[in-house]
Amino acid sequence: MRFFRATALIISLALILSSAAAAKTSTKSTKSTKHHSSAKHTKAKSKKSWKSKGQQSIASERTTEIQEALIREHYLSGEPSGTMDAATKQALTKMQADNGWQTK
Repeated sequence: MRFFRATALIISLALILSSAAAAKTSTKSTKSTKHHSSAKHTKAKSKKSWKSKGQQSIASERTTEIQEALIREHYLSGEPSGTMDAATKQALTKMQADNGWQTK
């Protein structure tokens, strides 16, 4: 029975990670194939912060679901708070390490 719970937790977390990757948008710059010999023409680079890329945060409802699963599997104790605090991050990292996943 514990195997099935662990498998369900693994599938649930895999879905979280895949939906986060799907939500990530990428922007591509277009390059002109024309070459100009004049020094007056320079490309203007947009200043986009690296902080604006990727998933910014996890919704509190989803964080609560993750915490409930971590509590059920004895990686976390207490009640789900809905905030991704240090204890939740540590429990999630431990669960990932125990299952051979990346812990980044």
